[in-house]
Amino acid sequence: MKHLSLLRCGLLWRCFAGCLAFGYAVALPALAQEDESPVTTPPATAETNILVPPGKFLVVQGLRMHMHCVGSGYPAVMIDGGIGASSLEWIPVLEGAASTTRVCVWDRPGYGWSDAGPAPRTTPQVADELLDLMKASEIAGPWVLVGHSFGGFTVRYLAARHPAEVAALLLVESSTPTTEVVASRGPRRASPLVEQPKVSAAGMPRTREEVASYLNTRRKAILTQMDELKHFHASSQAVQQAGPVPDVPLIVLERGRRLWPVGTEGDAAEQAWHDAQAELVRLTPQGQLRTIPDVGHSPHVDRPEVVVAAIRELVQLVRERKPIGGPVAEAVTTEMSTGR
Repeated sequence: MKHLSLLRCGLLWRCFAGCLAFGYAVALPALAQEDESPVTTPPATAETNILVPPGKFLVVQGLRMHMHCVGSGYPAVMIDGGIGASSLEWIPVLEGAASTTRVCVWDRPGYGWSDAGPAPRTTPQVADELLDLMKASEIAGPWVLVGHSFGGFTVRYLAARHPAEVAALLLVESSTPTTEVVASRGPRRASPLVEQPKVSAAGMPRTREEVASYLNTRRKAILTQMDELKHFHASSQAVQQAGPVPDVPLIVLERGRRLWPVGTEGDAAEQAWHDAQAELVRLTPQGQLRTIPDVGHSPHVDRPEVVVAAIRELVQLVRERKPIGGPVAEAVTTEMSTGR
C-alpha cells in the first residue's frame, strides 16, 4: 500500500497535471451528472464482507457521503485525506486513537464509497461539504481537524472561515500555497497515475489493500483526482485569501525521508518543502513542527502510531485547555511515536 501512497502524492502528480487533465477535459464538467452508479456491495459472505463499507452513509447536499467513526469522547476528530485517498488507508489511525476519543474519517465526494461531487472540486467546495457533514453527524464540536496533503487545504480553510468549529489542528505533510512551486522542481519520473486494480485469483478484492486499489481506480475517483489537480491553483489561492486560523493548538508533521534525487535541483526542492512545512507552524502561536525520520509523504501509512500520538496530544491539550509550546522543529522520538 505504500507504493499506492506515492502514486497519490501531490508532489509527483503536479508535474503531470496538465497533460493528464487535458485528456479528461471534455468529461470533467459533467463529473457529477455522468458518473457511474454507486459502489454496489454484494451479499456479505466470508469472502465478500470486506467490500461492505465500514462506516455509515449520510445524505448531505444531495450526495450520499461515507463517514467512518470509532471510539467515543470529546473533542471528536475529523480526518480529510489527500488526493486519490479513501478512508480505508486511515483505519490503522482510527483503531489506534479510538481508545482516546471519537475519531472520524470521510470519503471526500468522488472517493471511496461516497458519491461524486459537483465540479469544480476546489477547497471551498470541499470544505463546505465537510462542514455540512460534520453538522449532519450530530457529533458535538468543536473538532480536532486532521488534514493530509491536499486535505490540509480543507482543514486550514475550514478553520479560517469557521473558527468556532475548530479546537485544534493536525497538518500531516500538508499542501501549502507554495506547493506548486516546489512540485515544479520535483522528479520528472513517476509511475502512471493509477494502476490496474489488484484482485485475487477469483476476481474479487479480498484484502484492505485490494479494496483500496479497486476504489481508487473507479471512474469517479479518477475524474475527481483530475478535477482536484486541475483546480489546485484555485484551491491554493482560496486558502491564502481565507484569512487567519484561530489561535488553537497546532502540530505539523513532516516527512524525514528524501523524495527528490540528490543534486542541486533536488536539494533545492527538498529545502523548499521543509521551509513550506516550517511556515505552516506560524499559522498559530501554538504551532509545533515534528519531523518523522524514515517516513515519506504518507506518515499515516508508514507509521500510523506517530499520527495517533499527535492526535492524543492535541485531544489532551483541548481537554485541559492548555496551550501548546511555540514553534519547535524536532525529530519524533521512539517514546513519542509509541504514545508513551
